[in-house]
Amino acid sequence: MEDIARLKFRASYDQLESVRKFVEGLMSKLGLSPEVMYDIDFSITELVTNIIKHGYEENVGNIELIVCQQEEDFIIKIRDEAPTFNPLLVPSPDLSKPLIHMPLGGLGLYITKNLVDSLNHRTTKSGGNEITFVKKGVVKTT
Repeated sequence: MEDIARLKFRASYDQLESVRKFVEGLMSKLGLSPEVMYDIDFSITELVTNIIKHGYEENVGNIELIVCQQEEDFIIKIRDEAPTFNPLLVPSPDLSKPLIHMPLGGLGLYITKNLVDSLNHRTTKSGGNEITFVKKGVVKTT
């Protein structure tokens, strides 16, 4: 797996647009389709927002984004130093209920899980989190 780029930023909502632009530039260079770019943008926004809101509870913290490529697969790793939290353990929402009767939270993560080909979590050595997601077969190769 080849690291393409890294970006460290403070865990703040005002950083989201810069993060998206950074990743969109990389995705364009790799020839990802607009549909795939949307899926990745949505997923990054959802995961980073959750780290800011729930991980750091809107307090000071840092996030690192690592963009990788493995053959035709596009991989994003998101690392933080927030308390350990595995988003994969969040139960899926009950989609049989009308939206107005659904509890707040969990829908964005559910959508993210369905937009990416794999989503994994691990606790880092320092006790933080690393979330990795993969979009398979999306990078154009020569």
